Amino acid sequence: MPHDETPRAQPTEADVDLVDALCDDGRPLAALAATATLAPLARWSEGRARLIAARLHHLLGAPAEADRLVLAALRRTPGEPRARVRAAFWAMDHRGPHAAWLRLAREVEPDEPMPLARWLATRAHAAARLRDVTTAEALLDRAERLAPGDAFVARERVHLLEADDRLAEAHALAREHHARWPRDVAAVGQLAALALARGFTDEARAALEGAERDTELAPPLWTLARLHLVAGRRAEAEATLDRLAE
Repeated sequence: MPHDETPRAQPTEADVDLVDALCDDGRPLAALAATATLAPLARWSEGRARLIAARLHHLLGAPAEADRLVLAALRRTPGEPRARVRAAFWAMDHRGPHAAWLRLAREVEPDEPMPLARWLATRAHAAARLRDVTTAEALLDRAERLAPGDAFVARERVHLLEADDRLAEAHALAREHHARWPRDVAAVGQLAALALARGFTDEARAALEGAERDTELAPPLWTLARLHLVAGRRAEAEATLDRLAE
């Protein structure tokens, strides 16, 4: 039988929206299934499509491929606000917060309210990691006025409180956010990390086990496996890792 080498189609805007929505709902495996008739994620060419493909890779536990796609998206559409935000976090992870701060300081502010709010919140994150709480507070105040109730901006308020060593306040706010956005992998991770830092191991475990039960998200499963190992529950850790390998 001859091999069919017909190239598969690039995703339409509707395809990208569907994948993004399924990721929002904590269903990356369903999102991956929705791409079955399309070009492989690594070959998505449009800037926003690459960012959503990167997000899906991250949720599936493939951070290196996610990083590659983020940088590819930035090269293709350097002014795209989401690409700039993701690239800034990449810089923080790989080059440190000062490099990210300098990168953002050279950029022009986005025009639209929501992209501007998330860009400001990203600058606040870098400032908080540099222990410049006053600057971070001012930037985050602007972001919250532009996008009240946005999950991304809300998570940065928790991060700022944590950076300022106000762990009890950060923990309380993380609980509120987890109740509001239970399928948000970042909200789950924030709550679990703060609960562990303050000695609330059972609460951390409950949040991560809830994510394991109710979503298809890989990062919480890794965290849950690590938590089981720290507590000496090797069998539970192995069972969680087996689910990741399925």
